[in-house]
Amino acid sequence: MGWCNRFIARHPELSLRSGSAAATRKYNRKHMDAAVEMYLAGRPMSEVTQRFPLLHQRTIRRRVLRVQRGEVDKRRGPRPLLEGEPEQELVTWILAMQSQGTTV
Repeated sequence: MGWCNRFIARHPELSLRSGSAAATRKYNRKHMDAAVEMYLAGRPMSEVTQRFPLLHQRTIRRRVLRVQRGEVDKRRGPRPLLEGEPEQELVTWILAMQSQGTTV
């Protein structure tokens, strides 16, 4: 068993396996959020990277800058066809049909 496997065996919360096989990111989002909060709380980057060894300093710093700018994560993929009120009307209609027992 290599050192990495032993490390993950001792720290299962740091495992890269987050449940989905097709995930593109190599870190858990909860760990990244915790690392950003820790850094923004005034902890030095060396302490943050010791606590979360699978996260790179540059990745944490980029994420911190995005949080400080107020940017949000962008959803990948095409924009939704319906937004706002038309979508809500469709949801209301579907729920009404379901309550009447009609299949949609």
